[in-house]
Amino acid sequence: MPLLHIIIAHFIGDFVLQPTSLLKKKYESWVGTFIHSGIIGILMALFLLPFWQNTYIWILVIIVTVTHFIQDVSKVNYLKANKKNRSMVPFLLDQFAHLLLLFILGKDLIKLVPAAMPDQITALYFSLEFVVGLLGLIISTFVLDIFIYQYKLKTKRRLKYIPNTQAMAIRGLLFLEAYLIFALAVI
Repeated sequence: MPLLHIIIAHFIGDFVLQPTSLLKKKYESWVGTFIHSGIIGILMALFLLPFWQNTYIWILVIIVTVTHFIQDVSKVNYLKANKKNRSMVPFLLDQFAHLLLLFILGKDLIKLVPAAMPDQITALYFSLEFVVGLLGLIISTFVLDIFIYQYKLKTKRRLKYIPNTQAMAIRGLLFLEAYLIFALAVI
């Protein structure tokens, strides 16, 4: 289950907490990518809070943060050098590489023993229903919005990203409705 937590942390850092201003900084200087990667690392650490006592968590957080920085700098440099080629491939490869690393590093998280926490926090943290619901909500709103934007970039080179909050809200509500119906049907 902690694997789902680091995927959520990744999606929040890469999609929810990466505003256009930070994206611009990434294209201006490596400092923007450094800040973005730091946000990813902080989120990884926060989402793995129950396991902080384990050295592997800190190694994982450092590896994810450093490789995220390297991958994003590489993607930015590639996109700057290939401005005319507006394919989704670099974006998809970047996400695939990030998620592949999380799966490789996260597969052993299940073996770790969490620290003692208050019962309510433990129940929420380890609630598969809550974690899957949160992941689905983030994917159906922010992640999908960026995917749609990346797809539109193929035909419109100068398209600026403006979050489609209305569509995100509708998709989020539809997801929650479907998820609740499914959850109630299973009970």
